Amino acid sequence: MSPLTVFIRTLLKSSAICLGVTFAVVQPSLDGRPSRPLTAKQSPADAAIDAFGRLDIWVNNAARPLVKPFLETTEGEWHDLLAVSQHGAFYTLREGARLMIERAQAGEPGGSLVFCGSLSMFQGIPGIYNYAASKGAMGAVIRGIAVELGKYGIRANTVAP
Repeated sequence: MSPLTVFIRTLLKSSAICLGVTFAVVQPSLDGRPSRPLTAKQSPADAAIDAFGRLDIWVNNAARPLVKPFLETTEGEWHDLLAVSQHGAFYTLREGARLMIERAQAGEPGGSLVFCGSLSMFQGIPGIYNYAASKGAMGAVIRGIAVELGKYGIRANTVAP
């Protein structure tokens, strides 16, 4: 279990569960797709809805670090990193947003999409420019999602530990 999952579960057990808040943490596979295909019998989000009846918080912690000098990074390494850290984040956030929109259209607006960024989004750190680029790109995506999905009462934010 990732440290983020442990943190969120601890947070929710201590305060939010009493409010009936449910959440899903989905890690993408190495090809950037959610860990279970969206066409599978039951996605992680569907499992959360089956267990709790609704989905209030969707946390995305997609990342695949690659510590390597800029001039030594191959095209394949660059694309592999983006497949998980950027594309995986996009796909998993989109899945959570779709479920929240369905709920909003049924008369229950609201929800929170949370993207785990990184302080590297805001400052240059040698060797992880690629990781920072993917996190920075998703930070921009999250700002756009927040504006686009606000009409459904859905918030979208980045945390940068």
